[in-house]
Amino acid sequence: MFCRRLARQWPDRSRHRSERRDLLCFAFMKQVTFNDFHCTGADANGGSGVGNKAWSNIYDNPAMNDNHTGVNFSDTDLVTVTNSSASNFIAGPVIHSGTNFQFSGKVWPDNPGQNPTSPGIGIWIAAGAVGHSPINIAIAGGKFINNGSAQRGYGVFATSATADTISELTLKNVIFNNNASAGIDSDTPTNVSKVFIEGNPCAGMNQPTCISSNIVPEFR
Repeated sequence: MFCRRLARQWPDRSRHRSERRDLLCFAFMKQVTFNDFHCTGADANGGSGVGNKAWSNIYDNPAMNDNHTGVNFSDTDLVTVTNSSASNFIAGPVIHSGTNFQFSGKVWPDNPGQNPTSPGIGIWIAAGAVGHSPINIAIAGGKFINNGSAQRGYGVFATSATADTISELTLKNVIFNNNASAGIDSDTPTNVSKVFIEGNPCAGMNQPTCISSNIVPEFR
């Protein structure tokens, strides 16, 4: 799999192991697994400050003609992230579009954000392309710890810049602990639906709010 900062990419059925980068940004992925992926952020000089985001995908129209994988697909689908971590970023993983994401066995700690405008976020779900809102994101066994120390933030944050709805977000046996604002929150609550929670994510609660009133969860 070809990787570079802000690359337009079409990885297919690939595995990515133990990479360290300040920012990896993918356009479209199909059946991709990231395992043992650990990132520590820094600013442009590489030696201090915080990184922007550890890992993200976008819906990138200019990249539609750059698919040389031999597999026909037009949005991200079936992405798995296991045994990984990201710290010292504004946000860890950022999901802008696609379906069927699975995160398991990971820790998203100490993403401080950047004062005064960028909250620190463990996983950020941010819909931005009309008709391509993220759907079916499962987070199992994750720990969201100490996010938002520089600018009050969240373990998981969902926001939609379009009228589309982010849906089918499942949190299973996750722990929110000491996130500066809330464990999980949204600033577009009418565009977030079907949030399923299994287990007790508030068991490690040392934050002002565990599940924000902007989130309407269904407990299983």
